[in-house]
Amino acid sequence: MEDFDEIIDYEWMDDSFIIDEKDCLKLASNYDELHSGKISYKYFVPMFSDKDLTNFRGNGVIIGKYLISAAHVSQSYHRSKKNRENYYQMWFKYDNSCIMITDDDLIFDGRLFDDEDGNNKDVVIYQLKEIKSDLILSEQKVMVTKNLKFRPIRFYDGMLDKNPGESPCTICSEVVKSGKNGNLIWKNCFKVNFPHRIDNGDSGSPIYLNNIVFGILIEKYIKEDGAYGKVLDSRYIKSIIDDYESKK
Repeated sequence: MEDFDEIIDYEWMDDSFIIDEKDCLKLASNYDELHSGKISYKYFVPMFSDKDLTNFRGNGVIIGKYLISAAHVSQSYHRSKKNRENYYQMWFKYDNSCIMITDDDLIFDGRLFDDEDGNNKDVVIYQLKEIKSDLILSEQKVMVTKNLKFRPIRFYDGMLDKNPGESPCTICSEVVKSGKNGNLIWKNCFKVNFPHRIDNGDSGSPIYLNNIVFGILIEKYIKEDGAYGKVLDSRYIKSIIDDYESKK
């Protein structure tokens, strides 16, 4: 995960605009179909570039029948399998199984597209054949809330952390593109404040509440007042999946 430096900070909304947990759940179109609120963490998966699960790349999340992560976590570039050197494979750990995914499973790799439309493309989406979760993508963007969650899986000294901690996070404002055009707002991202540190391997981790995923972490930066991250909005991810399914 790369740091980004040039950020325009917007004023935080006051508490009168904070959305509580019940209201967040109502943002989902299938609110009535949600379970009692407990999430199954088995759908938060660590991703590796080797079948021995030693080269940790970052995090992913299974939403419905799709595995979603930050594009820079994946090794895939959707190149022709005629050239085996450019035909990439990835592995993720699900329950006690090691599952391989390849370019054949890709439905979207953001690195194949430019960002001229103002949308950040740091997302990769694989279609899974035999796994399906009950997690859903939010269809609305929540601007400010103190009730969202973050639970990255981490890899230390060659081993996965067996007890990842869940922590709250706060959506505080929209973020802007770093680099030369620091005043260009990403249309499909928002800014999150974390009360605890975030690591490079946290990329691809979902920002969620109960069954609802509001986005995935794609970048982080540290300031004197805490840790912040750039999150890719769930609505953009859902639009990619909807477009793919409409063309099948």
